[in-house]
Amino acid sequence: MRQGKRYRDAQKGFACLLSLLMLLPCFGFAETSDAPKYEYEGDRIHVWVEEGTMEGTRWMAAHVQIQTPEQLTNHMAGKNSKDKKRGFVIAQEAGAVLAVNGDLMSANKSPAGRHLVRNGKLIYAKASGLLDTLIIDQNGDFRILLKATEEDIQAFEEEIINCYTFGPALVVDGKMVTEFQDHSYSAFKPAQRMAICQTGPLSYLCIATSGPDHRNSKGMTIRQFAALVASFPDVIQAYNLDGGSSAQMIFNGEKINLFGKKGSASIADVICFLP
Repeated sequence: MRQGKRYRDAQKGFACLLSLLMLLPCFGFAETSDAPKYEYEGDRIHVWVEEGTMEGTRWMAAHVQIQTPEQLTNHMAGKNSKDKKRGFVIAQEAGAVLAVNGDLMSANKSPAGRHLVRNGKLIYAKASGLLDTLIIDQNGDFRILLKATEEDIQAFEEEIINCYTFGPALVVDGKMVTEFQDHSYSAFKPAQRMAICQTGPLSYLCIATSGPDHRNSKGMTIRQFAALVASFPDVIQAYNLDGGSSAQMIFNGEKINLFGKKGSASIADVICFLP
């Protein structure tokens, strides 16, 4: 009799645990898919992509773990910032497992207020204190300088491998940014977005969302996007990149953030994760 009672108690306990596990997704900030839609695992890199929805907007999140800082790099469309190509073409040329678009570095746009470095080469040095700047150093670590001036960047003690000026910052030192100004990123207008984050040593996260031009999608303001990004665990630094039709996530040479029929813009460079 006691054995039968223990069996019934175990059944009740298992049923209770199962019920709790089924409820867990309800407490998440963003609804997610059950399994990675795309995944690549090699000797030195692991990439897996999940997708979900938040507040009527679809998102894709690519998790990346690499072994050496040199696997995180930049690849330009041509010899200078005037050259442009589709993101998947640049990613194929680079041999990237995963790539996302960078900032708005084109010389066709005013470089005022920007400090740009690509693979150790200085492109512009005109930071004016208006825009947030993302620095990637020789260790593959992210550092975000809020409203950076040239003096702020020159005071950075580590080696600058890549430097992006677009923004804004979404998460800094593990804390979500809550105050935004509207410069060149349509902060208060729902739009298609792209962000790159660091989640640990040589561990990264890239997040793309759909936009208002896509079917059954509202798009996100910068504040909404920051909330989405901050809802992912272990985000230490997160930085907004160029959005709209420039927002391109490329996995093994193919664009995967295909939220609708709207085409992709030609861009000047991509941020690459190499095998």
